[in-house]
Amino acid sequence: NEVKRMEREVEELLEREGVLVRAPEERFVQHLIERNIDDVFSLLNLKLYDEDPEQVGIQYTTPIGRMDFLAIDKRTGDFVVIELKVGRATESSIGQILKYMGWVKAHLAKDNKNVRGIILAEDLDEKAKYALLMTPTVAFKRYKISFQMVE
Repeated sequence: NEVKRMEREVEELLEREGVLVRAPEERFVQHLIERNIDDVFSLLNLKLYDEDPEQVGIQYTTPIGRMDFLAIDKRTGDFVVIELKVGRATESSIGQILKYMGWVKAHLAKDNKNVRGIILAEDLDEKAKYALLMTPTVAFKRYKISFQMVE
């Protein structure tokens, strides 16, 4: 499995002194979130979408593309599309998440349920910051990955 191989490589690098580890690939970060989905989603008061008998809300496949995560707000029952970006999210990230949010609104959101989006990234570029000012249904959440070495 590619993810397990990557995890082993990271662990081996960390065991050596003085190793600088570059930012991981998106699938590695996605795997970390998947392994800790309950903890991550509870911070956001979300639960993974599980009402589709053919797939769950991880890498949720649609005719227009694959969403990183599709969740439900535990308080309101509204849909939440989560787009994961490694490094800095750009203005194109906003277009991408709006596309998925529109599809969810048209095909899944029944009983007047709302749809909102979360861009999850390490940083946000200047153009995207301005675009988000005019996009109140999309929020930006910053994540940080850290490693600890313990004796």
